[in-house]
Amino acid sequence: MLALRKIFFLFFLLSQLTVFHNFLHSQTRIEDAIKKNSKHKFKSIDELANFISSNADDDREKAYGVYYWIATNVVYDVKKFMKGKPSFSKPEKVFEKGKAVCEGYANLFKELCKQMKLNCEVIAGYSKGYGYQPGKPFTEADHAWNAVQIGAEWHLIDVTWAAGSIKKTLFGARFVTEFNNDFFFLPPKEFVITHLPEVPMWQMLNNPVPIKVFSASNEKIYAHLKTTNPTNYNSGDTVNNFFSMKVPERSIKYGAMALEFNPQNIVPLALSVIVPLKYKLENTYFTFYDKTVRQTDSIIGMAANAVELLKNNKSSKESVKELVAINLINGYEVLSELYFIKSELIKKKEKTSANFDSLLVTSKPIIESLEKSVLLNRETKNTKQFEKTDAALCNAYKTYLDQYSAFLIKETDEKKKKNIQKEITETNRNAKKIIVSNNSCFGFAKALQ
Repeated sequence: MLALRKIFFLFFLLSQLTVFHNFLHSQTRIEDAIKKNSKHKFKSIDELANFISSNADDDREKAYGVYYWIATNVVYDVKKFMKGKPSFSKPEKVFEKGKAVCEGYANLFKELCKQMKLNCEVIAGYSKGYGYQPGKPFTEADHAWNAVQIGAEWHLIDVTWAAGSIKKTLFGARFVTEFNNDFFFLPPKEFVITHLPEVPMWQMLNNPVPIKVFSASNEKIYAHLKTTNPTNYNSGDTVNNFFSMKVPERSIKYGAMALEFNPQNIVPLALSVIVPLKYKLENTYFTFYDKTVRQTDSIIGMAANAVELLKNNKSSKESVKELVAINLINGYEVLSELYFIKSELIKKKEKTSANFDSLLVTSKPIIESLEKSVLLNRETKNTKQFEKTDAALCNAYKTYLDQYSAFLIKETDEKKKKNIQKEITETNRNAKKIIVSNNSCFGFAKALQ
């Protein structure tokens, strides 16, 4: 029996060595093919993807070809990194300029994989790269890398760190180009020593490392990895469940997981609310007009909280500040549109009012929603949206002030007349304050003065 076990083990070891040898051979082959074509300027990402695909025997080789080409053809934009400013991030620009920071590397890797029908994700997270200080807590993601799916398995890749490293100089820092394949399909238990995703599922571990352990020391990480998982958490199942969700819901789920994992990191939660809401509002096959007013209020509350999170962001990084500024504008646009929709939903239920009190129940929330919509839109550059909300508010002022005045004339009770007059005065005051001279309501506003 013992002899059979030894034979089986030797057979297994031999088969694994054969697989490893074959892969090393394929790596060398695809590297040689890329080196021979280094003088050939690929005209597009498509052309490069076709070249890599035609020189690879399987999906793993395709992924390695992408990894090798990017690492040896894209230079790290150390100047932008040192200033905390964003570099080229769109795949087309990274491909064209041959320069980027981590986000650009990861985005180009994903795009090339997409061209070759490989499932690939960009993973944002915390890293122990240049400038890392042991023990210092992580408050926001500072790095990006990739996960690529080969068959049923996801594998981790960092093509930025494969390209070289930043070295200190007398005048600051410079990037030293030096290819290494250490970060291609590195096992999760090794990858997590230096890379911690914003959401634990991308650690690919069933006993994820907490952020406090990651920031404390490598020794504590190793100790944690030796412990067993006290819950039924399964990384693979979590990833599968995540991708079974629709895109907007998936984004919100991501933000919630990121904040739960690290309460100091508020940006993902804010973006995961604003981005999908903006996406839904811009796509006609999504509608918010089938919601109730209460449901719309709930969505407004969620968007308003997201905007507050962005407003309170204290990041000193220029790249993060820029991202926050862009999405604050998006947040104001989303809120403006949601308040407009709320006014329309209330208007749908509007009935002929028998008295002033019943009119106020409908008119006041409509006017208030439209006022908020217009004021929020002043924070943006969306002229089309402003014209729509501004015109709706103007019509609401005209309509309801006329109706208020009609009830004032009919009313005989002095106390009720006082209340109606008070509402007319307040509505006039708001109209004068909110309506600007360059819009279609200027004549109406002037008449109020």
